[in-house]
Amino acid sequence: MRTSKRLEKNTLNDNRESKNVKFSIIKINELNGLLKKQHEELRADIEALLLSKLNSQIVEGFCNRFYDVFVSPTEVANMHGVYKDTVIAYIKDGAIAAEQSQKYGDYHIRLSDALLLDFKEMRKQLRRKQS
Repeated sequence: MRTSKRLEKNTLNDNRESKNVKFSIIKINELNGLLKKQHEELRADIEALLLSKLNSQIVEGFCNRFYDVFVSPTEVANMHGVYKDTVIAYIKDGAIAAEQSQKYGDYHIRLSDALLLDFKEMRKQLRRKQS
């Protein structure tokens, strides 16, 4: 009788352990799936970041070709769809680098700089500065 009870007990313990092992395997598989998904998302984010950096370097390289070309505030305004007065205000505020003509006092902006200007970002910075 004792032997059969031991056998029953061992069988019950084996069944519990088997269920625990199966449950653990299921959980490990679920976690593995989540990790794979997170890995793929992270990889995509890194690829997008690298591509963005590369594109940025390409654009800057292209714009640097025009380092010795100067444009007026009116031309910068036309390029970016803003008013000439806005460009001049940003020049006076120091947000846009420009050279001033000795003879007439006109402003001249390097085309390489003008092509990279982001007026939305400058507006945000100006608002933060004023706060």
